[in-house]
Amino acid sequence: MQKEEEDLTRYDVIRAPLPPVRNTNDKENTLSAKSDPKFNSRNEKKEEVLLESGFKYLERGNILQATLQFQKVLTINPMNTRALGAMAAIQKERKQ
Repeated sequence: MQKEEEDLTRYDVIRAPLPPVRNTNDKENTLSAKSDPKFNSRNEKKEEVLLESGFKYLERGNILQATLQFQKVLTINPMNTRALGAMAAIQKERKQ
């Protein structure tokens, strides 16, 4: 466990690129994937699976894998409060 924690100090938080800004005046861009209920449902399920996986990794003490899972959630939904909170807690713990 101590060696794993020492190894984690070498890693920086991976930040996902922001999605491109769409021109809302274009008719073809007025319907986005987010307005599709099937798209939202699939992404919400994927977010939940990734979150649960991240929390399980945290319980086992595997901080690196937990961080990766939470980052995947944030690529799907950058405003996911559970993933953001978990990442903040991990960062706070690493600084102590």
